[in-house]
Amino acid sequence: MKCFALLFEVLQKMECSDEIVFADEMGSWMIPIDHKEWIAAYLTSLARTEGPEAFAAQALPLLRRNSGQSFRAEAYKSALKVASEEQTASLELQIQQHNVRVGSDWRQ
Repeated sequence: MKCFALLFEVLQKMECSDEIVFADEMGSWMIPIDHKEWIAAYLTSLARTEGPEAFAAQALPLLRRNSGQSFRAEAYKSALKVASEEQTASLELQIQQHNVRVGSDWRQ
């Protein structure tokens, strides 16, 4: 779980223009991975190791990020697949409280 958290932190810093690598233009596009795959793996690990509140708190930044990328990684859909009922309820509450877009076609 810690390795996913560290990787996600590095990706966030790269996207916020913190200098991690030398380049004219930085971003997560520099890492040749399938975003759907690593987000699904991270959320699976998160769901298995964290309680409802911690799951929601740590998943929410991914949902925000995914929203800004036109939902390409389908983070919300991945979260719902792996979360328990309690984790899902906590995540839904956080989504509503923070007004995070998750893609209306996935919410039913």
